[in-house]
Amino acid sequence: MSDDIRPGESTADAVARYQRAKKSDDAHYPYDEIMEASLLGAVLLGGRKTLDRVEFIVTEQDFFRGAHQGIWTSLKEVIAETGAGCDIVLLRDRLVNKNQLDVCGGLAYLMQLGEIVPSTSNADWYAKNVKKLAQRRNIVVQAEYAMVQAQRGNTTPDEICLTFAQGTDNVVPTNTVQSGSDVFRLGLENIKAGKRKGINTGFSGIDSVVGGLRNGELIILGGRPSMGKSSLGLQYAINSALQGKGSLFISAEMSMDMISQRMIQIMSGVDSKNIYESYLSEQERQRLKDTQNTLDNIPLFFSTETPVTVSSIRAKARELQRDGKLNLIVVDYLQMMDTGKSTEGRTRDIGIISRGLKNIAKEFDIPLVALSSLSRATEQRNDKRPIMSDLRESGDIESDADVIQFLYRPEYYDSDRQEIDQNLPSECEVITAKNRNGTIGVSILEFNKRFARFEE
Repeated sequence: MSDDIRPGESTADAVARYQRAKKSDDAHYPYDEIMEASLLGAVLLGGRKTLDRVEFIVTEQDFFRGAHQGIWTSLKEVIAETGAGCDIVLLRDRLVNKNQLDVCGGLAYLMQLGEIVPSTSNADWYAKNVKKLAQRRNIVVQAEYAMVQAQRGNTTPDEICLTFAQGTDNVVPTNTVQSGSDVFRLGLENIKAGKRKGINTGFSGIDSVVGGLRNGELIILGGRPSMGKSSLGLQYAINSALQGKGSLFISAEMSMDMISQRMIQIMSGVDSKNIYESYLSEQERQRLKDTQNTLDNIPLFFSTETPVTVSSIRAKARELQRDGKLNLIVVDYLQMMDTGKSTEGRTRDIGIISRGLKNIAKEFDIPLVALSSLSRATEQRNDKRPIMSDLRESGDIESDADVIQFLYRPEYYDSDRQEIDQNLPSECEVITAKNRNGTIGVSILEFNKRFARFEE
């Protein structure tokens, strides 16, 4: 400290100034010294029973003060050895053996901890608040690191966002142990409130099988190229928005112009060919006008920004949910997404992406529909209907998905396909091959090729 003493300043004043500066530096890191001390005092007083209540809420790293971290660890060690409790003498001896007594405040501070709380009744409350403050500190630290990375310019924005998201994962609440009675009661309350009913897909045959698109679920919609999966995914989003449910359609494949053409066909029933040739009847013009009026009043959103990554989807979801406008996400399509970092092999990448999409569905408590391409294996079989192993890089997708649906149009494989009238609708099977929380089965739709639209 002598080098830091200012002219005319005593050593004591210099030490006090240094301590004030240190407190100022720490001020933007949320913490509560009394709360931490109260938790330690409660465990010191209550022993094993109190530690059992709070041990899985907080860890050593959740304490801000280094002294408190050392005391917490020694408390746990002594209680583990005695199987009952820990007193000040045992705690002192443990810290002395580890050469930590002085850095932990000495015997006088341990005696203060022993007197700071009169009972153990609020130990859980102390622990939860210490945890919350630790989570808030972590957000500050991660934000500071992200700011440095952004200023240096050596890291892509997606990588910065992904690192920040991974670094703050501990902020997402985790489930605690609950009794069977409480879980059953919660289920009954959700049923009465209609929370178990998913968002209607707009197709009664599909809803009767899967029960709608349910919150927290990852739904995979697979199909071969030109089978119609983008159209059905878009219709899921449109039908959800028509129910007043905020829907976000993210495409890594189609441009905004392509999406607008598809919407014109699906929603207005006007052939895009007529629009290109400027040949519109009065009735068609009115349908376009009515469709525009409808879109002006429903929460339907689109993004074609590339690359599409888990972190970019999370950022868009957070923005819409903050405004109360998010109930469904549709991603077109999974295999065209990017991990946002150096590749680990495509199969491994797809696993990371599918797990990330599942986490977004759980984090925002919404259904997330991800379209997926299929391998050519279907072409080699007599029965061309897709099965789960046909999903490209299928292992992780199969395990992460709550619902897996496939599209199958027999006409697609017809040898006389060129002679088929393209103005006539064709039959399509929507095969629900996996449904973690319900039944599986086949729903029959018609695909209207003129308007790229599925109908009952």
